[in-house]
Amino acid sequence: MRLRRSSVLLALCGVCAVVAAIALVVGTRGNDSGSSVRAITDPAELEARGRDALALVAFDASRVGYTVRFAPGRPNIRAQIDGTTNTISVSLRDGDAPHVVAHDIAHEVGHAYDQTHLTDADRRAYLVRRGVPD
Repeated sequence: MRLRRSSVLLALCGVCAVVAAIALVVGTRGNDSGSSVRAITDPAELEARGRDALALVAFDASRVGYTVRFAPGRPNIRAQIDGTTNTISVSLRDGDAPHVVAHDIAHEVGHAYDQTHLTDADRRAYLVRRGVPD
């Protein structure tokens, strides 16, 4: 079981790294200051845009006991998890490309997986594999 958990962790980290690299290369992260970006407030539009982004994420957050909800964009916050309610909140703004929102979701799902499946020893092993010193 330990080998399987490590393999899943490494695969998940690899997928997140690839998605992050693609997002950086494409360069569509947008302005996180929130000063010139319109938050999406229409519930139907939030749901539709969120659904488009979720379709690009292969790992379902419910597999780690989390639900994803979409909210109007907030300054300096793309997405965050709440471990007390097992919720991933994603802030949507006008102009956010679906693949960028998918990246934000995948990043938070990684944190959710970490919180629900990994031990301190697993986290240390991950950092050692990445070459991060103690």
